[in-house]
Amino acid sequence: MYWFIKMFPATAVVVEDLFVDGDEAASRTSIRGITTVGRQPMILELIRMDDKRIAEVWGLTNLGEVVGLDRPD
Repeated sequence: MYWFIKMFPATAVVVEDLFVDGDEAASRTSIRGITTVGRQPMILELIRMDDKRIAEVWGLTNLGEVVGLDRPD
């Protein structure tokens, strides 16, 4: 994460939507402060809690695509 903060020091992660149902949650966050042409960086996460602790997290983001990082083959 250090490389990200160094590359984009003025960013803010903003929770746009948060849905909670029992021990499961879903969030949609945007990353603001990245000046790119085109799309806004977004993160989608699904979270499962167990005994008030995070047990599992699934995530999807377009951050690499937006900032021009190559995907590994």
